[in-house]
Amino acid sequence: MRIMTLIVLVLSAGCATAPNAEPFNNNGTSREAQGYNHYLSGVLYQRNGQFEEAAEEFRKASDLLPDSTLLSIRLVQFYIDVQDYENAEVMCRRVLERVPDDASLWIILATLCQQLGKHEEAAEAQAKAEALAPQSPEDFEGLLRVAEMANDRITTIDLLKRLTEMNPDSPQLHMRLGMSLARINNGEAAQAALEKALELDPSLVQARSILGIVYLEDNQDEAAAEQFRLYLDKMPEDDGSREFLAGALGRMGQYAEALQHVTTIINEGEPQPIQYLEQIYLNIRANQAEAAMAVVPNNETPILGTLFRALARKAAGEPYQPLLETLDQVEGDLEYECTEYLNGLLYLFGNEDAGEYVVDQLASMRDGEVQSRALHMIHARALMSMERDAEAAEVLESSLEHFEDDRLIHFYLGTVYEALDRFRDADKHLRRCLELDPMDAETMNNLGYMYAEQG
Repeated sequence: MRIMTLIVLVLSAGCATAPNAEPFNNNGTSREAQGYNHYLSGVLYQRNGQFEEAAEEFRKASDLLPDSTLLSIRLVQFYIDVQDYENAEVMCRRVLERVPDDASLWIILATLCQQLGKHEEAAEAQAKAEALAPQSPEDFEGLLRVAEMANDRITTIDLLKRLTEMNPDSPQLHMRLGMSLARINNGEAAQAALEKALELDPSLVQARSILGIVYLEDNQDEAAAEQFRLYLDKMPEDDGSREFLAGALGRMGQYAEALQHVTTIINEGEPQPIQYLEQIYLNIRANQAEAAMAVVPNNETPILGTLFRALARKAAGEPYQPLLETLDQVEGDLEYECTEYLNGLLYLFGNEDAGEYVVDQLASMRDGEVQSRALHMIHARALMSMERDAEAAEVLESSLEHFEDDRLIHFYLGTVYEALDRFRDADKHLRRCLELDPMDAETMNNLGYMYAEQG
């Protein structure tokens, strides 16, 4: 939550709490001079990373100058910098006692209360901010900027809805509303707002990119591809949108064209490690197994790279078991590769197409003579990514026959059994994790959450 940025914005926006002046007048009384000295000392301590000393100096300055609104705001900012949200809330309320009609500060308070888990108080502060909201479009913009910088999505959406009602012919407002709705996964409303923006102004290329993602999330693959093509006509160097276009094409079975776009990113853009796996996958699906075998995976994906090379050899009818035999000796972070790259590839090309293909191929490989821990784990992770938890549990249970004391297998079994509401089995495997590694913080957290949910 970017609360610090929000404070800076409030200070620079010229609102009632941020007059264009020093925090206090250092040419006045001795008390003011002492306060100014403490304030400067706090700034120096803060710059040197001596946060406890800085906090003490700022407190002394505030005690000497309790009526300095701007100093109090700077204290709010300081406490947020050091993630001391309790004191930030106290100082924010102190400022609001002096300037209770500043909607921006009520948004800050709502954000702090939300951070502290005080949801009822957060809702009250947000309602106060909305009640104080101005009625002219020009004044609304200032409050909207604060809400956006605070990452306060609910307030942002509410303000944008009211602004679009005032300005129904503004394509920019409809686009901003659609983008905000997309961030909270309200795809239907986001689609309507973005389509309205493009109806009013077809040249809004950014709206096309976001709308393409919304369509893709809703499995409207053909519509998504159309939006990404139109966007790339204007912004051909956008690798992200080109990758999404490849995803939409791949979901529709247009593997050769999807491959062209991934290859363009690799040859002309700034490719990421996942793109080399995508290139292997699309070559295989486009019946170009020889080309798939020629792709050199990125060094950031040593385990998945080896597996995908085996998939390419299998598709070409070449011996692939030797690669599987080396899979468990490859140095890499299996959990990270599956989370970042396997899940990413399955999401991009879709569970119905890519997911089914990958799990079928992995199951076929597991039926062979080679018993690879990594192969079992990747197969299970693919099933988990597709929310086929019962099948993932079967794969993992069979893995224990060969790798009985593997902590990660027990951890994944705990995860899938919890998802299946089999809490006794989940507890058994998570406890086994702790027997194998008593200092496993992640497992302890998972057990704690599971017990809390069970009451």
